[in-house]
Amino acid sequence: KSINTVVNRDGKLYGYSTDAYGFSKDIQIKFGKTNGKALVLGAGGVSKVIIPALKELGHEVFVFNRTKEKAEKLCKEFGVNMALRYKTEPNLVVNCTSYGFNRGENPMFDETGEFLFPTKSVKWAYDTIYTPLQTDFLRSLNCNKANGVGMLILQAVQADRLMCNKTIDEQTEKQIYDLAVKSIIKEIEDENTNN
Repeated sequence: KSINTVVNRDGKLYGYSTDAYGFSKDIQIKFGKTNGKALVLGAGGVSKVIIPALKELGHEVFVFNRTKEKAEKLCKEFGVNMALRYKTEPNLVVNCTSYGFNRGENPMFDETGEFLFPTKSVKWAYDTIYTPLQTDFLRSLNCNKANGVGMLILQAVQADRLMCNKTIDEQTEKQIYDLAVKSIIKEIEDENTNN
């Protein structure tokens, strides 16, 4: 498991990952209730956090990775399905790869530039990448879309709860979320304008 938060309790160190919390909460904020087949693109550290979160949200999870052996290992570890090229029909697609930071990169496309999976059934697309705000992956799908800015904020709020041993109520969390998302998006847009 990936750890992004370490808490010192009486001299003992405890490691946590708050990414699953950030992802699950952001999905619900952006899309409301999601269901059906969830396709996870990638088999790295982020996928290991996203898969259990999707299962907890009630999705049937499918994994696709360019290296088939990595995907098979991940599927076995989490008890989920291998995605079949051109056949698996997802309702939700989550990009957990770094392939998408640059223009022309789209993990949903095969070597010829065609979709790897049918897209007619896709209702929601989530990219864990948050800069650029609109990746080619998100741009290519005609559905409800979200990038990883909200996940970034919410995992940090959860990390703060753990490290500071403080209660952050829903209303305060929502205020932090709204302000931080707006601020980060503006910063990314300003940076892109100046480059």
